[in-house]
Amino acid sequence: MKIVEQTSTNLVLQSLRPKWLLPLGVLFIAAGIAIILSFAQVTTFTCNPNSNKCELIVSKSIDSEVREIPLTELQGAKIEFGARPNADTYRIVLLVKNNKIPLSPIYSNLDGEKKEAMVSEINNFVKSPDKSTLKVQEDDRGVTWGLGVVLIAGGLCVAAFSFKIVSCAFDKTQGCMTLKRQNLFKTQAIEQSLAEIWDVEVEESANNSEGTYRVSLLLASGLRLPLTLDYSYGREEHQEIGDRIRKFLNLKPDLVPTGETD
Repeated sequence: MKIVEQTSTNLVLQSLRPKWLLPLGVLFIAAGIAIILSFAQVTTFTCNPNSNKCELIVSKSIDSEVREIPLTELQGAKIEFGARPNADTYRIVLLVKNNKIPLSPIYSNLDGEKKEAMVSEINNFVKSPDKSTLKVQEDDRGVTWGLGVVLIAGGLCVAAFSFKIVSCAFDKTQGCMTLKRQNLFKTQAIEQSLAEIWDVEVEESANNSEGTYRVSLLLASGLRLPLTLDYSYGREEHQEIGDRIRKFLNLKPDLVPTGETD
């Protein structure tokens, strides 16, 4: 939290999230939607000896594409590995005269046995195209929808977190403290008499291996009222805020009750 106003009768603190959090959340959401729209597809490859042609049908979330391939140009299929060294991701590519056509735009390490079976089925058909028809299907919706949903959910969490605002106003004229905690969905307001505030302390997180803290008010009732529900880094910054509040309220923490969190 930071002090945004201080006079002889008023002390106002506010905690704002970094401005880049909202754009980052929007970016994650946009990336998730783009992945779903661009890469979530079902690819169906069929060949019919009677028509002497094959069809590659790519059905996406927003449109479909049909590509015809002369049966005489189909030479087979193979597993193609990712471009990185020691890549453990792969996809199926059709071997066509002077060209390679991937059945999927993405590489993955899923359904390896199924992909190998599809490659064998295509290659067996090429060896004996007059004996049967061919139909194989590659479904990428599971992988791409999963990744897209994760990005969208993460983006929503980041965007919602960016709207978390905490403000705390100490007013000697009114003799009260007003604590407001706002997020994307609700606003919580707490009023507390200044006479009931006995001291201010810097709390350490119960799991403080990462060094996180928050500022809390110790009340005459024995309760502890944290200004923020979450902990954050910076012991010195939190201690400075606590000292400024204590000095503003002229607190003398000699007789402070043992507190419980409110």
